[in-house]
Amino acid sequence: MLSTPAPFPNPGAHAFLRPVGDLTAAQPCRIIQRRGDGRLTVSLTGREFSAGNSDIRARASGTRTVELADVVATAEEAVPPAASKAVAAAKPKRAKVSRQPRRSAAS
Repeated sequence: MLSTPAPFPNPGAHAFLRPVGDLTAAQPCRIIQRRGDGRLTVSLTGREFSAGNSDIRARASGTRTVELADVVATAEEAVPPAASKAVAAAKPKRAKVSRQPRRSAAS
C-alpha cells in the first residue's frame, strides 16, 4: 500500500521525529496517515522496529500518533544545531596516555 514514496508530509513519505525526553537523536519514520485533527500517524523505521525483528511487540509498538510540528523531512532539521553541539560537548573525550618504552625482561 505505501511502497511508493510520497513528498513530505503526505502519507507514504519518509521523515524524522524530533528527539523527545532523554533521546538525543532523530528517529526515522514513515508517515502512515494524516488525521483530521492535524496530527500524524507514523511508523518508526529504525532497526528495532523492522520486519526482521522476531519480537512482534516491538514491531507493533513502532506506531505513534504525533503532532505535525514534531515531524520533519531531514535528520538535520530534527536536532537544532545548539542541541547537537551540546550533545557533542557532553561526550567524554579519551585521555591521552603517554607510552613509556618497555623494559626488557633481562634487566
